Amino acid sequence: MSPKYTEPPFSLDSDDAFKSTGSLFEVTSNLRTYIAFAYKLNQLNPMFEGLPQWASTKKFAIHARAAGSPTKDQLRQMMQALLKDRFKLAIHFETREMPVFAMTLIKPGKTGDGLRLHADGPGCDVRLPNPGPDSPEASMDMLPCSTYTALTKPDHSLIMGSRNTTLSQIAVAFSNIGGYGRPVVDQTGITGAVDFAVRFTPDPQSPLVHGDAAPAEFQGESLTQAIKEQLGMKLTPVKAQVSIPVVERVEMPTDN
Repeated sequence: MSPKYTEPPFSLDSDDAFKSTGSLFEVTSNLRTYIAFAYKLNQLNPMFEGLPQWASTKKFAIHARAAGSPTKDQLRQMMQALLKDRFKLAIHFETREMPVFAMTLIKPGKTGDGLRLHADGPGCDVRLPNPGPDSPEASMDMLPCSTYTALTKPDHSLIMGSRNTTLSQIAVAFSNIGGYGRPVVDQTGITGAVDFAVRFTPDPQSPLVHGDAAPAEFQGESLTQAIKEQLGMKLTPVKAQVSIPVVERVEMPTDN
């Protein structure tokens, strides 16, 4: 019997979005998700090597208490220790050259209207109210900080974005939802925190589209077009060095 599902108390992705739950940590998910969380990998497209099939299909419940009130990064370290203890996990990272999309600025030093340095906008304590799905108006300032939000519009377009994020995390998000078949890597040269919002119509095969939410046919500005027109960036197919997690050993845990 599968364990009862427990919703994660916060995002288990590579972002820094976090809501402290004190000393208690409860969640039900698969091993692949736990490894990605522990090592700060993106969830939808971690390029694991050597991971058995059951690691993606079998659910495991975690009920743990930690001393004090740990941060998200401290919980990641605790998860690493738990995986080594209960799953006998041994993992290392290898750098390999592989096909990617390089995300660069079209004009050096110039971004589109949908991308700005976080320091140039309001702080995270300021957030405009969401105008609602029927309103054509949208602004970066209505998005939360440190987490990614996708707002669906009646025409099946999406407004996706975040404040207080980084270009490397944005590249991961585009890798996940773009259906590109290869990772997107940040080569913009922009460091530090940024805000962004992009409006596009997702491809029907995108992970963002579910069931009846899919439009009858693909229409509107694609993600790639929106990245160019709204963010001032382009995606160029190249080869680059990418870090790949390689699982050396993992075992099915015994019952407690």
